Amino acid sequence: MLGNWRDIDAVTGLKEADRMVKSQPNHPGPWLAKGIFLARPAPTIVESLPDGGVRKTYNRPVRYEEAQRAFSEGIQHALRATNERHVLLNLLRLHRAEVFRELGQLPEAAQDIAAALGICRRDPQTPNRLVDLSAFYSAPLVECWTNWGFAEIRSPSLDLVPGSRQMFAGVEFDVRGVLMPGGIAPANSLACTYARSIPVNLACRRLHFLHATLRASNVGAQVGTYWVHCQDGRTESIPIEYGADVLGWKDESAQSQPPFRASVAWMSKDHNGAVLRLYKSTWTNPRPDVPVVSLDFSREQGDASLFLVSVTAESVESERLAGNLR
Repeated sequence: MLGNWRDIDAVTGLKEADRMVKSQPNHPGPWLAKGIFLARPAPTIVESLPDGGVRKTYNRPVRYEEAQRAFSEGIQHALRATNERHVLLNLLRLHRAEVFRELGQLPEAAQDIAAALGICRRDPQTPNRLVDLSAFYSAPLVECWTNWGFAEIRSPSLDLVPGSRQMFAGVEFDVRGVLMPGGIAPANSLACTYARSIPVNLACRRLHFLHATLRASNVGAQVGTYWVHCQDGRTESIPIEYGADVLGWKDESAQSQPPFRASVAWMSKDHNGAVLRLYKSTWTNPRPDVPVVSLDFSREQGDASLFLVSVTAESVESERLAGNLR
């Protein structure tokens, strides 16, 4: 293969991948490499901006449709191969899911993620206010997700968390997987430290986030941000601060100093007796009658590694219906 593909530019990588496809057309590996480089832009000019930012221009557009076809071809070859190539099969599915997301084909992305990660499908009766993360999950609850990448080494996972629709801290959540952009992706993933355009499409008074960090951090450190995109074009940011909105899922200080803007939503002990916790943070919408179109989730680089399990919107319509019933 191409070794560490991160160090190879898109044009060079695609030429080498094409050569590999010609020499091994029935092997899924070259098709994986080809898809990766088709989905990568080729920067040609890096320009420093007055505000300290950077603008990049590209000499070749990203070719997502061709990348999708390359990954699909590789999947077909992997399915015909022996079980020894199951790792490549799942990598191809995960990469194709990323391309599907970029193309706006979320049901197809969700299917690939479910097949690759073994995540159960969403109950079709689940209400829309339980935000659907099916197309965005990074790992299942029941796997060794801190080391995920088809490694044989096992470590504590979230398999003790009750799955599917669950009530935590008075809020119903759809609990089936874990979203931690880039932090628990397999080797050679395209993943970065954000997930964008998670559909909501509801007018809501509040958003409830079920989350934690993988490791402890300094109190007051910002470990991530949720971005709320509204129908009127405005964007609200929700910074997540360690010690205020979230703590580490194994942080023992939670016993004496719980986060003051969040509550413990779920608590249990792992097989070694360590206490595990997930936290519920709530954001109040300053403009509840303006529909929320989508969410973005970015985590800060560093050891804390904020991860998201579920999001629930407290919709305006559901509150009105509840009021009428009373």
